[in-house]
Amino acid sequence: MAVKPETRIVKRIIERLRQWPNAFVVKLTTGGYQVSGLPDVLAVLSGRVALIEVKTPEAARKPDRGATKLQLATMRRIAAAEAITGVVTSVEETEQLLANHGLVFPENRAAADAAKEW
Repeated sequence: MAVKPETRIVKRIIERLRQWPNAFVVKLTTGGYQVSGLPDVLAVLSGRVALIEVKTPEAARKPDRGATKLQLATMRRIAAAEAITGVVTSVEETEQLLANHGLVFPENRAAADAAKEW
């Protein structure tokens, strides 16, 4: 059975997030007692919580970046609880989402600090 494009993106994002020192990163699944509408990835990085919805670039061209109404409502609740959340299509967008909230991968901090000086 072929692997879905979104699954490949999720895998790459999880692999990248696990490079963060002392990161806790898991793929969330639905079913059973799980809450519907949860984003795909849960990450705890330096004490900050991020719940990230992953879409393919094609899906993200749709309104609301391809997220369902339930996913959007769930992400609004997550944001209201002061966690990081958003829809991404790549590792690079994931890094940008985190950077927008002050979380920069350690190997990228020098470049981020230099950019602030400009």
